[in-house]
Amino acid sequence: MGRGLILAGIVGGIIAFAWGLFSWMVMPWHKLTVEKFKNDDIVAQVIKENAPTNGVYILPNLYHYGNMPMSQKQIEVEDRLVTEGPFVFAAVSLQGRDVHSFSPFLGSIVIQIIGALFTAWLLLHSRAFKYARRVLFVTVVGMLVGFLSYMPAWNWWGLPSAYSIIGIVDLVIAWFLAGLAMAKLAYKN
Repeated sequence: MGRGLILAGIVGGIIAFAWGLFSWMVMPWHKLTVEKFKNDDIVAQVIKENAPTNGVYILPNLYHYGNMPMSQKQIEVEDRLVTEGPFVFAAVSLQGRDVHSFSPFLGSIVIQIIGALFTAWLLLHSRAFKYARRVLFVTVVGMLVGFLSYMPAWNWWGLPSAYSIIGIVDLVIAWFLAGLAMAKLAYKN
């Protein structure tokens, strides 16, 4: 069980990582679901002037209700933003990101391998005895991860449906491909 688990985890993680690279860098579907501001420079300047630290920001920030005193004007502005918009949920990194750095790729492959190790462990404890059922098991794990990752954000933060559906389908494909190898390798002694 140990050797097969490790082998399935490493190979499955590498396959899921490779699919992710192909999906995000070659296929157009992710690009089709991400919008562009009319003027990036102005939006960036407003964010820098109004976001004091890196973190997750919500506009309007309803978490302030009840936590700190607000003037009547602040309450009116918050109420207007709630009903009229815009609503924004954003991860802000004030210093930017080095898109040419190797570290996000390394982090991603480690995350995928760890995920594949957990999935292989679940697979070894399942009752999926035939190869096709083992592939299906890993694929369903990918579907579950996708659903639980994207749908709460779709529900609460307003992620667009197309963005969420493509994200889920992307993970299902990744874990189907990984499952083709993992279903064989997990049972190697």
